[in-house]
Amino acid sequence: MAGLDLIHKDGGPAADGALEQAEEALGTALPGDYRAFLAEHDGVRLDDNRLEGAKAPSGGADGLFAARELRRGPDVPNGMVAIGDAGGGDKIALALDSGKVFQWEHETGEVAELAPSFRAWFDALVPLTDDDLPDVVVHSAGVKRGFLKRMRRQGRV
Repeated sequence: MAGLDLIHKDGGPAADGALEQAEEALGTALPGDYRAFLAEHDGVRLDDNRLEGAKAPSGGADGLFAARELRRGPDVPNGMVAIGDAGGGDKIALALDSGKVFQWEHETGEVAELAPSFRAWFDALVPLTDDDLPDVVVHSAGVKRGFLKRMRRQGRV
């Protein structure tokens, strides 16, 4: 899996019974490719990434949840489970019936299909490079009162 190169912090193999508990909580079996991933990598943080060929949404993820964190939520569309953070409050979601991967936009509730399976999505993740970022001109910026003082106190400035 190409995405394996992007793992920054790996939660290691799922604990005994964790996958079964997640499936019981969800009321259904997890798609096989995703279940196999969790069995070896139960919760990961990822280096900056995007889905190869994607522009908007980027299709990338900040991290993927551990099995114990998998729950159906009132905000995630019916039949899906959020499996990771996509940044900015958005989620990577997995359709439990088909195994398709989607990006769920938290502000509008819209979903965009990213891949036909977890494996296809994870294999298509590539590192985010400076060339992927838009040119931005900052005209002004500000910081909250006390921020610099706190940074100096912490030895960060």
